[in-house]
Amino acid sequence: MALEESTQGRNRANRIAAILAASTEVFCDEGYAAFAARRVAATVGLTLSNLQYYFPSKESLLKATVESFLDGYVQKYRALAQGTSSPQKRLSALLDQIFVDVHETDVPRLIFEAWALSQHDVGVSAVLDRVYDEYRQVFARLLSEANPDLPQNECLVRATLLVAQTEGLMIFAFRGGDSDKDNAEVIRTMKRSARLLVSLPLQSAAETPSVPGLESAVESGATAASEAVSSGAEKGGRLQLTFPGAASDASHYSRPTKQSLRRAEKMREIISVAADVLSKEGYGNFSQARVAKLAGILPSNLQHYFRTHDDLLHATLHALMTTYLDRYSAISHASGKPPTVRLDEIIGDVLEEICDWQVVGFSFEMFALAQRVEVASELLMRVYRAYREIFVSLIHEIEPEASSRECYARATLIAATMEGLMAYTRKSGASTPHFEQIERFVRSFSALIAQGCTDVIAA
Repeated sequence: MALEESTQGRNRANRIAAILAASTEVFCDEGYAAFAARRVAATVGLTLSNLQYYFPSKESLLKATVESFLDGYVQKYRALAQGTSSPQKRLSALLDQIFVDVHETDVPRLIFEAWALSQHDVGVSAVLDRVYDEYRQVFARLLSEANPDLPQNECLVRATLLVAQTEGLMIFAFRGGDSDKDNAEVIRTMKRSARLLVSLPLQSAAETPSVPGLESAVESGATAASEAVSSGAEKGGRLQLTFPGAASDASHYSRPTKQSLRRAEKMREIISVAADVLSKEGYGNFSQARVAKLAGILPSNLQHYFRTHDDLLHATLHALMTTYLDRYSAISHASGKPPTVRLDEIIGDVLEEICDWQVVGFSFEMFALAQRVEVASELLMRVYRAYREIFVSLIHEIEPEASSRECYARATLIAATMEGLMAYTRKSGASTPHFEQIERFVRSFSALIAQGCTDVIAA
């Protein structure tokens, strides 16, 4: 009897493993919006009712799929972090493996979908909370081993920075286009950054680098994120953005007319509603009919401004992303302020934005959507390249002697950190535990990276 029960248990475990493997494949291929349990059952060779014996609902299957996939990677990273070699060597090996993983197609594809799904599924959101906490603990324990003088909270703050870098690198890696030499320089810079994180004593980590004007800039930005969240709440949680893309419709006229101005204003209103739908309800619910209903117009009237679904989607993405690029580009231009201060102003601005749950929601939907819609992929690639070039230009000002590849790698690491932090601020914004400490550390440490301070300890 015991043998029979053991065999049944193994068969059940094998069947569940096969279902989750097929479900992972479908999730990556179809995305969360088109995910269907029936497709998973067909892939495994089961009837839908048989699959539902193991996973009664689509939601339970999605949650188990995301959990199984992410747990596998955390277990692998935990094993790499343990061992008899020095903590510095284990940290280096761990970063090497993560860098390989983020360049494997299925890893970012699934995680981008999981980020987007977590905005609409509390079960998946809870899985991400747990997995990211465990992931951060892997780094925190390594940092504690390498620098026993650091208190636990400080190790967690520094671990958050490291994890944010690894998550943000997925975004840039998935956009493609970087050469092998560029990628090699990025991982070298990241390892140097990690060694600097380990070696900084507690006092030095909290202090602002000695750069004219930067200390006051960091001080003034210490509460900006929480103020941004309060402001967003007062405004009803809508994305507070301008939409320059919509106004371009009037540029075809040599002299703006009342009709052209009204048309441009109506397009801005529609795009504002469309951005709301995308960030709140997800790309699966983004349609002309849904946007028209919320905008209070007939679908036929909406089509007068945006003929197709893709036209509306492209205009929405382009307008929102161009807004950010224009703002960061304006900040980065010479204005009489030191380039390090201008860099910090952009970082402060980004930190405010990632505390807005709607901005984070839009970003996550955009990452997932770019895997399925070519126009979204092309736009995202173009914008992220331009976004990174803003950092490259500022870093070149800060250290003119640095090579183009060095500037590129430092810029990638700084930009990746900003983007990767969204995985932590996605639910609580500035109320995220230790956020003020994380913000200060990110701002000061980014200045150190920009100045090439990591090169001093290069091994």
